[in-house]
Amino acid sequence: MIGYTLKGSSQAEIYDFAKEFFAEQGRKSTEAIIQQLKKDNKTQKSLVNAFDELFLRCKKLQQGENKGRIRYIHIFFLKSCLFTEKYEIQITLFDEQSYADKCYVYELWNPEVFTQYFQKDLECFRERNNLILFDYHKFQDIKFKYYHMFLTLIGQFIIQEIRHVAELPSYGAMEKHPEIQFIYGGYMDKGFQVYPAAEVII
Repeated sequence: MIGYTLKGSSQAEIYDFAKEFFAEQGRKSTEAIIQQLKKDNKTQKSLVNAFDELFLRCKKLQQGENKGRIRYIHIFFLKSCLFTEKYEIQITLFDEQSYADKCYVYELWNPEVFTQYFQKDLECFRERNNLILFDYHKFQDIKFKYYHMFLTLIGQFIIQEIRHVAELPSYGAMEKHPEIQFIYGGYMDKGFQVYPAAEVII
């Protein structure tokens, strides 16, 4: 259990309380993240490095004829991270078979500047919220809804930086389908094409 019970509060009132808190906290964190990204390129470098290592590994597999030409580059957020608290993004290379690709090759990227603020905001919520008791399931639901705001920010960051990935020599060296797509979204879920153009992928 988290916090203390606020007697007489309905579930709607409890969620409204959390919504108001995280709306304000999210605004502050978004501004802080933008400023931090302007100060240094550590996050951009870590993203590009993750792709570079993955492309190099893929090329070796292709040379051994173990991996077909790449058709889809899926950038997944994993719902399981809300339970494991390892907020990593999975980058996976698929051939034309997509999820049925038998040669599974992926890399994990930690969008640290985003996840640090997400965890900080959750802790702030726990500390300040001394009136309402959230059971485990209610809190996980609230946590998931708030995490989606950060996933949107991460997606916007990827769209902004993905051109650096496409300029990598390792990307150029891979065997690729002429209509290759970079897709950002949930695992086995809808996603958005972040390169070369933005659209919804089912």
